[in-house]
Amino acid sequence: MNESRNRVSRRGVLAAGGAAAAVGLTSGRVPAAAAATRTTADVVVVGAGISGLTAARHLVQAGVGSVLVLEASDHVGGRAVNMDVADGVITEAGGQYVGPGQDRVIALIDELGLKTFKTYINGKHIYLRDGDRQTYTEGTIPPLGPDAIVDFTQLQTRLEQMASTVPVDKPWTADDALTWDGMTFGGWIDANSVSAEAKWVLTLGFSTIFGEDLHETSFLRSLQMIRASGGIEHMFSVTGGAQESRVVGGSELISRRMAEQLGRRVVLGSPVSEIR
Repeated sequence: MNESRNRVSRRGVLAAGGAAAAVGLTSGRVPAAAAATRTTADVVVVGAGISGLTAARHLVQAGVGSVLVLEASDHVGGRAVNMDVADGVITEAGGQYVGPGQDRVIALIDELGLKTFKTYINGKHIYLRDGDRQTYTEGTIPPLGPDAIVDFTQLQTRLEQMASTVPVDKPWTADDALTWDGMTFGGWIDANSVSAEAKWVLTLGFSTIFGEDLHETSFLRSLQMIRASGGIEHMFSVTGGAQESRVVGGSELISRRMAEQLGRRVVLGSPVSEIR
């Protein structure tokens, strides 16, 4: 067995030990351990993002024997990660918002003793495209030309209709799942938009929310996320929408608090190369 990489069997795990397991400190970041040790666990969770840590936490609370969380990077939180921009000033370089309808994560935030604050939206919105600058105060969509408005509205309606057919918990069972999963969201927009401006705004909005290139994003997954979020308007909205609030101290604190509770069950700097 190659001792330099992690190999996970049904009950056996080869993982970095020592300092790499000591998470839950002030930053949630530690250097990977230089040496590897062999250990075993009843359950191994791959990834110390919010989902992985939540799963591990539930398993521990349910009394499952031994639980181990392996994380390839040097920090917990996955794509909900804090960045220091100045002394004592934090911003998020990833997932950051919570809002109505996200009941479970809001309950988790409260359970972990964290607080939220309302997203700042006072003042004017700025729409800047191709050197043209406009300001507006109403709505979530910037002021578009007549043709772009019609195209954007039609695209939004079609997306909502398709998303309504995708079961959130089992998206692969949708009638068109195979077709939709075989294309990207960016590819669908390219093929169905007739206005360059509507295409630009739609692509910008969704790529910002998803945090990724839409030409690398499954169309099926995108429809699932639209339905899970309560629709495009809710997804894009601040007041009463999915972007209404943020976590005091940054969203990474959600994962760091859970990692502190799990203690040495969380191992950083430990990529999994094989499951057998």
